[in-house]
This record gives sequence, structure tokens and C-alpha cells, in this order.
Amino acid sequence: MITVGEFFKRKIDERMLIQNAVAAKAGIHPNKLSAVLNGRRKLDAVEFFNLCRALGVDPKEAMEATTEAS
Repeated sequence: MITVGEFFKRKIDERMLIQNAVAAKAGIHPNKLSAVLNGRRKLDAVEFFNLCRALGVDPKEAMEATTEAS
């Protein structure tokens, strides 16, 4: 199992996306997204679902793949 941040970081890397573009699409400040991806901050529920939507990821997939749901 991986952390939520690691999961989203992998998805961003797999899709070769730019973090700032993903943050903008998800409505999350780029610094906050960076902190999440690097394990320095947790997502709240709204941010989690917005990030899933921005990346086209099923929230259930994200939750099943991770060790934490926030």
C-alpha cells in the first residue's frame, strides 16, 4: 500500500502532467498539492474528490490503493 500523496504523484507522472495544471484543474493551490504529493500535508475530502476528478481517477480506486483516505 502507498500513501494518498504517492498515489496521486504516480498518476500525475504516468500521465506526464504538469503539477500546476493539475492543481489548477482541481482548485488546489500548487503549494498545497506539492505538500500533499511529498507527504507534508493531508487532503481534506473536497480536495481528494476534486483531485480524483481532475485526474480522471475513480475515488474508490484511490482509496483501495492507499493506506490512508485523507
